[in-house]
Amino acid sequence: MRPDPVLSVRQRRLAAANPAVESTRQKSVIELSDRMQRGFKNNAQRIAKKQGVPYDRAAAILAASSRRASAAARRKNPRLNKVKGKGDNK
Repeated sequence: MRPDPVLSVRQRRLAAANPAVESTRQKSVIELSDRMQRGFKNNAQRIAKKQGVPYDRAAAILAASSRRASAAARRKNPRLNKVKGKGDNK
């Protein structure tokens, strides 16, 4: 069985020594995947699928919400600053 590359060495040792740690292992994989950035196009596709709207409209929804992002969100994800406003020539 190949080790999971997402887990640390310590987590792999714990999981091998104690099968009850499996839930902790699953939890750590989920936490890591939650922190990953998906990108603008992928997020727009997810919005389109979830809300049942065309891709262009979903991209507009995502751009509008990115423009309204708080300062704390922009510090956490500086890529939000790259989203141009409607008619901006930045």
